Amino acid sequence: MKTLILTAVIVLTAASAAAQSLPDAPAARPAASKGVVGRFLTVDHALIASDGALRILDTYTSVKAFTDPCHCLHESDPLSPGSGKVLPTVAFQAGMFVLVSGGSVLLKHHHHPRLARALLILDNGSEGYAVVNNFRNLGYAASVDRKNESMHGLIPLGK
Repeated sequence: MKTLILTAVIVLTAASAAAQSLPDAPAARPAASKGVVGRFLTVDHALIASDGALRILDTYTSVKAFTDPCHCLHESDPLSPGSGKVLPTVAFQAGMFVLVSGGSVLLKHHHHPRLARALLILDNGSEGYAVVNNFRNLGYAASVDRKNESMHGLIPLGK
């Protein structure tokens, strides 16, 4: 008798549970709008853009240094082609930009976002170092008085 009552209670509970419908799943909330700048400008995009700007400046300073008439300036970047011609320098910088930014995107795609960002940060650091040294050397060469071979014309040498 106890078994029959227990079976009836289980069947009635199951029948009432089956008759009830499950509640609707909560509606997905729309993603918060980041705006135009937030959607297109992330830290990685800013690092890639700054790398491109630094490479353009490095190309300018390298060509300017190689075409200086004193031939006393040296390139800070050891990998850069030292030909002094515009086309090889532009091709090198464009190729390195594509290689570094493409490598960063590939690393991020394969779930290595920290390594991708580290690559961009290291490349920006090395390019920034090269650009600063090239500008420093160009400023030094521009300030040398070619006639007296002195800095700023203040201390004439050989007199």
